[in-house]
Amino acid sequence: MLAKENKIDMIAGDPLAPALQANFRAINANLKNPVVIIMKKGNNFVADLNYLRDKKILLVKEYTYVNKLIKHYPHIKFSYEKNLQDALISISEGKHDVLLASIASASYNMSYLGLNNLAIVGKTSVEMTVTFFITREKELLFNIINKLITSKIQYSNVVNEVMKKWTLEHYVEKTNYALIINIMAVFSVLALIGFMWNRQLSTSRKKIQELNYKLNKKVEELEELSITDALTDLYNRRHFDRVFEKELQRCKRNKTNFVFILLDVDKFKEYNDTYGHAKGDEALISIASCLQDISKRANDFAFRVGGEEFALITSDISYEDAFFYARSLKQSIENKRIRHKNNTASKYISVSMGLVLLKFDVYSEHSFEAIYKCADELLYKAKQTGRNKIEKLCIQ
Repeated sequence: MLAKENKIDMIAGDPLAPALQANFRAINANLKNPVVIIMKKGNNFVADLNYLRDKKILLVKEYTYVNKLIKHYPHIKFSYEKNLQDALISISEGKHDVLLASIASASYNMSYLGLNNLAIVGKTSVEMTVTFFITREKELLFNIINKLITSKIQYSNVVNEVMKKWTLEHYVEKTNYALIINIMAVFSVLALIGFMWNRQLSTSRKKIQELNYKLNKKVEELEELSITDALTDLYNRRHFDRVFEKELQRCKRNKTNFVFILLDVDKFKEYNDTYGHAKGDEALISIASCLQDISKRANDFAFRVGGEEFALITSDISYEDAFFYARSLKQSIENKRIRHKNNTASKYISVSMGLVLLKFDVYSEHSFEAIYKCADELLYKAKQTGRNKIEKLCIQ
């Protein structure tokens, strides 16, 4: 609106936006601005947005990437909020579970609003392309900004980091807070120039000092992600990916059976809606204790791999023993007698499971992705055919 009314000199936006091209000139540089997944702290890394299909997922109306997200994730039902700050507050207050937003805008507003209970837990397959537009009447301002942004001294290192190193693997391992800070720094510098151009030099300097202070404090607080889930003390999804491959290779070498169990809490969204998220967290902790109790051997590993999704890896047992192992775990969870009146499969909290046993002589034919997909499909079948049950498969 302000751009259309000629009330601003500089604005960030899509390089191909016709409305901006009509009245503004674009500088000669673009940034890739990924659309990321934002949830409350305590949630683990999310590799694929489809894993969150049962959650309340929020978008901001009229953002340019909304249609792309709808196209990329046609099976997900989204909710909408009128602006980004209201959307972040909604996630912080637990009214919604997930927010999708650009990393630059989300990081800045999370810091600005002081929402320390939020975290970026992954990214989507959608990216925005952003550049800066200067009103055509401001020739001098355009030349200054364009020279600054394209300068090797001021800009090239940041762009190289953002454009070349923003991969999922890099983001997962280091959480890319340095890149977030670099992006925010670019936006902050440009904002400062805009303020200076509008005779607000003293105010702008104060704002940039405050922002730098907040960024420095944030950098001090951020640490390398641990291998343990903060809520349940089980191993987290990051460690799961490492252990799965390591154990699979060890079983190949030793020619022993490999067992993978994926389990999901039945009707957990309904449980949270009925009893509240605090009770939901207590239920997850109780379930985690059952996994810890049954994982006593050196080659037993228990993980929390999603919101209410858990996994077990074990080896060197028969198909029959693996089923008994899973059934004992399922029963011990139900024996906790955690009331769940909306669970159609039991009066109490229960779980559904997908179990895959891989015989040692067929390892070469199956990858991590194939085994995980098989267990996930078995879990889905268990949930679709009544819940509180185990679907199993022996691959031999």
